[in-house]
Amino acid sequence: MILTIHRTAYVLVMLQVFLGLAVFHPSAAQAQSLWVWQQRIAWQFAVDQLPPSEMDAMQARLPAEQLLILDVREPDEFAVSHLQGAQQVDPAMSAEAFMQSYGEQVRGKTLVFYCSIGWRSSELAERLSPALRSAGAVQIHNLRGGIFRWHNEQRPLVNAKGATDWVHPYSPDWSGLVERQARTAYQPQ
Repeated sequence: MILTIHRTAYVLVMLQVFLGLAVFHPSAAQAQSLWVWQQRIAWQFAVDQLPPSEMDAMQARLPAEQLLILDVREPDEFAVSHLQGAQQVDPAMSAEAFMQSYGEQVRGKTLVFYCSIGWRSSELAERLSPALRSAGAVQIHNLRGGIFRWHNEQRPLVNAKGATDWVHPYSPDWSGLVERQARTAYQPQ
């Protein structure tokens, strides 16, 4: 099953390359569906992509102290909304800096990274994986589709004030991947 999914993602990406549509880094955002970006991310990165429904099940199954949720977005994005219990992490953080700041929290835990769509978080999770495994991380995942998919599926978000239904759109180009445009904001609501 997983091989079929990766093969399908590979064929889609190769078709995009052939047609001249593929850009492999989200800094050159195109008006494409979040689904296409999820396929690109799955193809580009080796980190496990955890669907939101499985994240919900994991949160229900695991005690909070066994789960470390890491939001790999900028502080202004995190301030608008984030997943309950998430800690904001600098997307450009080195493995050494991460382990110095969070290394004590990793042992025996399942880690879930996320960002807007999953690119920055997959990149960081993959880069940190060797150090995380050495430090005793049980599992390492990326939230498939990021906070945009989470928000699109109307799953709960919080900010400093409590529950919220707003999400930071990252940029005007990327906001097109958020289905409920009226619920995007650059500042906490």
